[in-house]
Amino acid sequence: MKVFLINSAPGVGKTSLVNQLHSTIKEDFAFFDGDDVGKIVPYKLNRRWLNLIQDNLVCCAANCFKYNIYNVIISFVFPTKERIERIKNKLIDHGFDVVHIALFCEKEELLRRLKERNNQKIVDIESGVKYNELIKELDVDYLIDTTKLSKKEVANEILKIVNDI
Repeated sequence: MKVFLINSAPGVGKTSLVNQLHSTIKEDFAFFDGDDVGKIVPYKLNRRWLNLIQDNLVCCAANCFKYNIYNVIISFVFPTKERIERIKNKLIDHGFDVVHIALFCEKEELLRRLKERNNQKIVDIESGVKYNELIKELDVDYLIDTTKLSKKEVANEILKIVNDI
């Protein structure tokens, strides 16, 4: 039972990556995005809301196991050691092996992507840049620079990791 945590700042490429993987992977995999399990009105970027999202993600992964789906990809922003350790420990407590994959890109490229998206509801551009730097410094299993990679190239990097484990 494996959970692959895809971690990056907004704008680095998580959503595009997961969409690419979803259309590429043919085996039994489940895909969950923290944004999808945390849609609450009004949005509140606080510890309670972040804990709710993480708990929802863990429950989704555990439910997959009940239905014989043993590989899960979770994508969200986990910018601090505290945030990533919390979800990893909860997943491990449910019997999952956890692989932490962090994505980042160069600041100029991230700024371009964020301005192009222009839909920052929770995290503003300045915070996105800060999270990008924080995530690069985390202890991760795999660190992928997406600056000059296409969506397909990033997906291929992840597929190599998934297939090697």
